[in-house]
Amino acid sequence: MTPSPDPSERPEFSPAERAFLDALRGQLEVQDLELRAHPRFDLDLEVSLSTIEGLVFEGRTIDIARGGLRGRFDVAPTLGNHYGVRVLGLDREPTLTLGRCLRVELLEDGSCEVVLHFSRPIRRGTQLG
Repeated sequence: MTPSPDPSERPEFSPAERAFLDALRGQLEVQDLELRAHPRFDLDLEVSLSTIEGLVFEGRTIDIARGGLRGRFDVAPTLGNHYGVRVLGLDREPTLTLGRCLRVELLEDGSCEVVLHFSRPIRRGTQLG
């Protein structure tokens, strides 16, 4: 019986396997750009997520688009859940919408990167870039 690989060790790839993975990664990046309906803007804004139960997650945006945002939070929201999203700094009044958590990635400093998709895009009159 072959022992299972240790998940904490990075796998070794041959040059051919590495070239294949790099080519695949490039194709996926192009597909992501082609599927994106709204351009992203690098903006550092205050953002909060709230649940029906009253939990609030405070963070900062990394980038934002009319259809969603990528942000950094100290506490990870639950993947797949819907949140009330409040963004400060796009307009004189806070921008409010509903969003679904699509991705959560734990970062080395203990914070997490979160991707949210808005159920209703931010209105066109709001200046993003």
